[in-house]
Amino acid sequence: MSSVLPTLIIGLLILIKEIHPIAIKDIWVPDVIENGTETSAVLDCVYDLNEEDIDFLEVKWYFRYNQTPIYQWIPPQSPQVPRQMKQYINTNYRATSDPLTMHRALYLKNLSTKLSGRYSCRVSSNYDDDFKSGVMVIYQKPREMKLHVIYSYPDNSAITIKCSASQVYPEPQISLYVIDEYSYRHDITKGSERSLIWEKDTYHMTISKQLTIMELWSIIPLRSDNTNANRIIVCQLTIPGTKVKEERREPLVEIRDGYLESSPRIFPFVSSGSMKLKCTN
Repeated sequence: MSSVLPTLIIGLLILIKEIHPIAIKDIWVPDVIENGTETSAVLDCVYDLNEEDIDFLEVKWYFRYNQTPIYQWIPPQSPQVPRQMKQYINTNYRATSDPLTMHRALYLKNLSTKLSGRYSCRVSSNYDDDFKSGVMVIYQKPREMKLHVIYSYPDNSAITIKCSASQVYPEPQISLYVIDEYSYRHDITKGSERSLIWEKDTYHMTISKQLTIMELWSIIPLRSDNTNANRIIVCQLTIPGTKVKEERREPLVEIRDGYLESSPRIFPFVSSGSMKLKCTN
């Protein structure tokens, strides 16, 4: 018995060494594509097979987290796709000339933001399977982005900062800052109100923030000459997963000698308090 056991162990080790399970070596998915710059994209799934897997090979692609595949290939048959995906997938594309890998790739056509998201490849047989994913972001820069700084001076003097971006994808991040005379950015986004609308496969976002003048001064005190000259309001938009960063800037009205100065703006006169307002050209 003692002599048989080592022989069995050696035999099992040799068998395990000779059997290589299905393995996806690499999945290639484009990281970022700007909407409208490309009409097609190839997503590839490179795998290794055993001889035992050849007769039972199956390749599937999944979109986002849907459990129903958008692409299925069982050699030697032709690839199959659901009816709703036929306008987006070219089933005639061949990644290689090998009959066991030729239709492993997913060829996407008619690219738009609708095809942005996670793609997963699954390679399986009766003996084993493997699964890997990648994310492709098809982004759209905002068609329009505006920044408004609205000055209102009732008894509690305040400013309202409103920044909006329309027709952007995926959901952007918008931040508000005040830049001081030393070019340092003070983040004032916290506590702002946000509105998000989904329309025609894009986002429309508005962010607004109200600050009293005293609150603003507590963030950035007046300079030694008792002014807030060279202060700038900034609205910054970024799109997660991309390098997109767009800004809109608006200078703060200057406070000097008891006046709010700006050109060419008109501000209402306030009778209470020591602060006076005037129109400058």
